[in-house]
Amino acid sequence: MKTKIINILFVLVIISTVILVYQSLTEKIEVQKIEKKEDKSISYYIISKGIYKEKKDEKEIIKYHGILKIPKINFERGFLDKDDVNNTIDKNIEYLKESTEIDADKSEIFIAGHSGNGIHSYFNDLDKLKLNDKAIIIYNGKEYNYELDEIKFYEKKESIAFKERDDNTLTLITCSQVRDNKYLVLTFIRTN
Repeated sequence: MKTKIINILFVLVIISTVILVYQSLTEKIEVQKIEKKEDKSISYYIISKGIYKEKKDEKEIIKYHGILKIPKINFERGFLDKDDVNNTIDKNIEYLKESTEIDADKSEIFIAGHSGNGIHSYFNDLDKLKLNDKAIIIYNGKEYNYELDEIKFYEKKESIAFKERDDNTLTLITCSQVRDNKYLVLTFIRTN
């Protein structure tokens, strides 16, 4: 009798665990769907120490390190501080740890993002950019303007080497949409 009760309790614990895991997974999927659908309803505002995102009809506020804008492809997305645990391409565009500060002399900014079919594929249209196209980073209330200077493709198996430059640069990295097994690497030069 005692064994039967223990078995029943064990089965109930397993069923409860399965239900909780299922609910947490469906909640995450639903949040991702909402985030994707409501990109147009996001407003950004600048406060002395950073840029924040506010979703209308929600109470979520995220402190962004800066905003990346690419007018030609109607791209605008906030990015987090390098040390933020959510600064990952699996959730957003990623401000890589190898970057210097945006306002530094001879700054080197590296931002990576997914392209493809995933919900977090924010860099899908980077392949539409041409030399001299513009990008803007908003950081600490100031706009930094960039012009596309170099477009390169690298094999996914090889390391990407960046030459040291005398300019302030912004480098965007994603998987190529037009060349299989290659990374698309776009380097912009700051113009202001």
